[in-house]
Amino acid sequence: MSRALATAAGRAWGIGGIAAAFGVLIFAGRFAAAQAPAAQPAPPAAAAGDNPIEFPEKSPLPKEPTTVPEFFEAVLLMVDIDRLDFAKGYLAKLIDADPDDAAVLELRKQHGPAIFLRLHNIKELRPYSTELMNRVNAAFVNAVKDPAYVNGLLLKLTGSPEDQADAITELRLGGVESIPVLLKALNNPQLAQQHDLLLYTIVRIGRSGVPALVGALNAPDERIRTAAISSLGYASDLKLVPLLSYYAVAESEPESVRMAARLAVGRLQKSHPASLTGDGVALDLQRVAQRHFELSYVWEPDSDGTVSLWDWEPSLETVAERKYSPRQASRKLAVRHARQALDLSPARQDFQVLYLAAALAAEVEENGWDKFLPTGPGTAHDLALVSGPDVASRVVLHSLASRQSASALAGIRVLAQIGTTSQWKATLSQKSPLVTALGYSDRRVQFAAAHAIMQLDPTARFPGSERIVSIFARALNEEEAGPGSILVIDPDIDRLSRLGALVDEIGFANHQVRTGREGFRLAAERPDVDAILLHANVIRWPLSDTVANLRMDARTAAIPIVLYGEPRDLASLRRYAEKYSGISAGEEPLNGPDLRKRVSAMLEAAGSPPLTGEQRQHQREIAAAWLAHIANGQRVKLFPLEMAQESLIRAASDASVASDVLRALTAIGSREAQERLATAAVDLQMSVEHRVLAAELLATHIQRHGLALAKASVDAIHAAWRDSAGEPDWNTALGGVIGTFGPDDDLVSRRLRDFQPRMR
Repeated sequence: MSRALATAAGRAWGIGGIAAAFGVLIFAGRFAAAQAPAAQPAPPAAAAGDNPIEFPEKSPLPKEPTTVPEFFEAVLLMVDIDRLDFAKGYLAKLIDADPDDAAVLELRKQHGPAIFLRLHNIKELRPYSTELMNRVNAAFVNAVKDPAYVNGLLLKLTGSPEDQADAITELRLGGVESIPVLLKALNNPQLAQQHDLLLYTIVRIGRSGVPALVGALNAPDERIRTAAISSLGYASDLKLVPLLSYYAVAESEPESVRMAARLAVGRLQKSHPASLTGDGVALDLQRVAQRHFELSYVWEPDSDGTVSLWDWEPSLETVAERKYSPRQASRKLAVRHARQALDLSPARQDFQVLYLAAALAAEVEENGWDKFLPTGPGTAHDLALVSGPDVASRVVLHSLASRQSASALAGIRVLAQIGTTSQWKATLSQKSPLVTALGYSDRRVQFAAAHAIMQLDPTARFPGSERIVSIFARALNEEEAGPGSILVIDPDIDRLSRLGALVDEIGFANHQVRTGREGFRLAAERPDVDAILLHANVIRWPLSDTVANLRMDARTAAIPIVLYGEPRDLASLRRYAEKYSGISAGEEPLNGPDLRKRVSAMLEAAGSPPLTGEQRQHQREIAAAWLAHIANGQRVKLFPLEMAQESLIRAASDASVASDVLRALTAIGSREAQERLATAAVDLQMSVEHRVLAAELLATHIQRHGLALAKASVDAIHAAWRDSAGEPDWNTALGGVIGTFGPDDDLVSRRLRDFQPRMR
């Protein structure tokens, strides 16, 4: 029956094209589709050697088969005489022979594709019949990739109606692998008369061909784009509507493309295409682009964790498949769809911001987090530079709100180059992007924001200015990347203690407070709070006020929050999660695996990879330099260094940052800072240069803040001075320290008498 229908279809094509043949071809296509499905992943091979089948009696065959074709003929004969037990046995022997692609393709050629589905549908023959069908389908897909084989099929399209029907069936069964061949054939002059036939074949491939046809929308030839759009209109997939709608209204597209797209969208939506408007399509594309930009689009990756995207490959003159991680794929599509939205509404500032943010994020991740952002003509970085500080500011704010560290980081670096004081000052209409970034949960972004603000040299205090010193202090002592701390806010002491232990268990430090007000204050002041656990029954402030304040303040707006409570609280907690970004809701009691999963997912979605050792060292040096810069002059009034004291004391023995660290300590008027300078001044493990510097700075510290050294430290200075004659610079510097001790008259007199002038 299928051959008769295909022949009738071929004759119809021969005399009049689509209108005459459409009804017959659709019916024939449905029949063929029912008989021969696309290739499926093969289950584990069920070889006869693994599960030997004993025939119940002597085979009715006069001679036992020994080759693959003979085994298959035996299977068919046993099915015809209703001896399924023997048929299954011969199928097992055929699979056990492990035929190659050429052998199974020869079976397909001799018997047609439908017979393998017929055998598969006989449940008594499984799993061997399923294994054979999958092998045949996989072999055919591989064959379609062979140019010689495909060229033979294309040649048959120029032949008799019967040859055309055969070629259509073969190409259709090739699924998505046939699309590149068919698209290339559309530009083949020798097949010009078969143009409609090629289009029909593309349409009949169905949904499996959609990814490749989407890739063809980027073809430079409008005939290819038109063919792809027309074919996609038959895919019965509403997800294609925003994509095709762009081509229906884009003024940059030729009329043939726009017309094909309007018809395709109307066919998909079963509505009149005139309802499309440029603004409406642009908003649809913006929503799609934003989902990809936020990395919230749900992919269905292959077994290797990758997804396939098809695109036009100029060297091949057709489409080609590329493998990407889901994250990479979303980055590419975010840029593509944001650009399309911008094309339709170029004056929309939010479209401009989304496109630039998506381009920056894609460039950061493609270039690698361990490298600087590429610069120069044609780069997103330079595009951001010439777009000006206002656009760059909006890019940073949009990226932070979307929890995308890549573009936030890139935007901050641009602001460091072209920004003004407005970037660290909030206005009535806009938050400060850099101050907002100081409170973001990604430490890399925090550090970049602090660095950028210092480059802008602020002259007055601002909300969040105290965090800058804390961020630099943490970078100074962060020996290795890793999680920071989690703030737990819970009014119940026992539950608070238990959750604190749970936080320790999953590898984070913990801070514990009982009230919303205390929690907000601590989260706003400390830059190391990576996440917050907040109980539904929090007191002084209630939950609504605590969440609102955490989300409204620039210093805490981006910190992930896990709300938890009794089962009866879950519905209301989920409403907070819907209203605010970066919030998830869970039931009490939380457990270790669940908490780790929640926090890790929230941090991973918004964060960047851990810093490399080289990057950490680079940050340490920058942090030390800025802390020393703050210590020089009146900047300590804006950025109090006292909160960095502990970090500075620990870092003072590190030769790579010691000079700047010692200078920063000079501005802290505490006994601990003075003692650390004294220790450095006599530490023989440090270089002479650092000992000299420490002694000079110690003298300055004593002059500014008064003598606070313990007697043991004073004695150590004296001893080092007496023993340092061989190193005159050090000796001189230590002498300067001793001079600040304020010796009495007798000591001064004794030293003067002991002095022997060096006369020549």
